[in-house]
Amino acid sequence: MNFIQAKEIALKELTEISNYLGEKCIFFKTYEVKDKGWVFSYNTEEYLLKQNYSHALAGNHPMFVTLDGKLKYINLEEYDKLFENTWTKVIVE
Repeated sequence: MNFIQAKEIALKELTEISNYLGEKCIFFKTYEVKDKGWVFSYNTEEYLLKQNYSHALAGNHPMFVTLDGKLKYINLEEYDKLFENTWTKVIVE
């Protein structure tokens, strides 16, 4: 599994979320976590690009795609634990 494959998995999920909400969602922060996978944070395009707070998602958890291609949502405790004792790299596209 590489970043491009992981992003495809996350994008498929993001498309489903966008379709369900009836509003386009986009990634705003992506991290590679060494030897574990990739974290994708997202929100609505309207909120992220125009700061329209009435379109902000509340309580959404980041997506995590593991090295073996499994997608799961991680809460704050899991998020903190994921980054313990390892390096991360912010991915800018």
